[in-house]
Amino acid sequence: MWVRVCTLEVLLIANLACAARPISAVRSSPYTKLRPIQAPLTIEDEASIERNCPYGMPRAASGFPHGQTRFVTRFGYALEHSSFDRVPLWVCEAVVEDDLRGTLPRTNPFAPDPKLATAERSELSDYKGSGYDRGHQAPAGDQTVDSQRKDETFFLSNMAPQVGAFNQRIWAYLEDVVRQWVLTGHLTDLKVITGPLWYDPAEDDEATADGQIQYLRIKDRLSVPTHFFKILTATVDGRTQAIAFVFENKSYGNRRDVESFIRAVRWIEDRAGFDFMPDLDALTQQDIETKPSVMWSIK
Repeated sequence: MWVRVCTLEVLLIANLACAARPISAVRSSPYTKLRPIQAPLTIEDEASIERNCPYGMPRAASGFPHGQTRFVTRFGYALEHSSFDRVPLWVCEAVVEDDLRGTLPRTNPFAPDPKLATAERSELSDYKGSGYDRGHQAPAGDQTVDSQRKDETFFLSNMAPQVGAFNQRIWAYLEDVVRQWVLTGHLTDLKVITGPLWYDPAEDDEATADGQIQYLRIKDRLSVPTHFFKILTATVDGRTQAIAFVFENKSYGNRRDVESFIRAVRWIEDRAGFDFMPDLDALTQQDIETKPSVMWSIK
């Protein structure tokens, strides 16, 4: 398949009087700037990645740099944050049954991430009046026992702009389905990778591709993803299994047929520009990343 990659070059198409409302932009392809060298990971970083990322920390694909990024790790998740888009490019988390059986209430302590420099992060003011939800990537609902871990899911580094009727309906439903799979014992050793995409189906075909992906920017600071993905991995009957979903960032009404949105992991990797399970051997990668698991029923 011929796939074009996204860039961080922005062309403003409209200059709206209301600064909070998104403005149109495009990404050009191919992208030629070099990816900055990351600071060495600490022992704490490595422990978080080991706990939350399935088969290694996601690795940027060769030839698909993402501009300046920063790794942010906590006990409950690990992520790579884009300093340009001001959203995470991926968030890894382990979904653990014991963490789902608590009764902690949700208090919504949304806040900018203190681990990120002000110039690189999103602020509460970026979302205010934008018309978009602050959409969790690692859900608060996955932390119901430890209040610190739950509160840490509300840092904006773990958020991306989502259409409200998407975030609060089919996306929330999928998150709940995942939790039920764990609570009912349907899945064990579950790890999830969630993140945004900037994707245009026209770019998949040389006949229609023009090297540009149109999307929205809020205040020329915060990028609005066109799509979102969620990748699940687990060990089933002694074998590694994976299933993934991709949704457009739009309202689907009251739809709950999440099985309609299943995609191969490899399809997502090609468009996100990451190898999401780099420590898997090539044969296992080929098996689970190209064929979604049939072991898990969708309910």
